[in-house]
Amino acid sequence: MFRAARAVDERAAGRAVYLWVLEQNTAAQGFYRALGAKHVETVPVGPPGGVSERLQGAPRKFRMAWEDVSELRKG
Repeated sequence: MFRAARAVDERAAGRAVYLWVLEQNTAAQGFYRALGAKHVETVPVGPPGGVSERLQGAPRKFRMAWEDVSELRKG
């Protein structure tokens, strides 16, 4: 993760970076928050491969974001 942040920091035009995490994955959310991420958006999860039968229930995903990727690089 830190190597990816370094690559974004060195090559991207912007400073912000984000990733998606499933709502039920609270351990990952805690990990990202410990690295300075903020939960900025919640949206429904799309069905895998666009096939609605592959989706059970109505799961949601969170967009976890860092305003400045250099903060993530410090890990």
